[in-house]
Amino acid sequence: MLSNAAEAQGDETSFRASLDLTPVWKGSMTRCRRSISSTDLEGWTVEDEGELEREGCVVFFLQSRHPFTGSGHEWTSGKVRIKAPWAERADTAEHLVDSEFRPIYRLRLWSGVLQSFALKTEFTRG
Repeated sequence: MLSNAAEAQGDETSFRASLDLTPVWKGSMTRCRRSISSTDLEGWTVEDEGELEREGCVVFFLQSRHPFTGSGHEWTSGKVRIKAPWAERADTAEHLVDSEFRPIYRLRLWSGVLQSFALKTEFTRG
């Protein structure tokens, strides 16, 4: 146990980490927890659970040095495949540049309108 808000455990091939992000979203969410887990070296899962103060959408942001391709619930960036069955809408853009002025790409995955949520996003090496 790292603190009251964070937990982590793992070994050579698997891990699970969880962090209470409620204080970060004060005024927007009454509860927010992110967990990242993997049972092997080929992929990982991000689980976001929480409750918004008022109904609205949740947006999952990803950034990469590789453009995002795909549509709907499945995307790829470089050698990583992303599956977000909960996403109702997505958009991509060249968003920033890094310290060497190389482009950084962004993927935004939007949920539908909700108040409580439990969203699972899966990543696999491809």
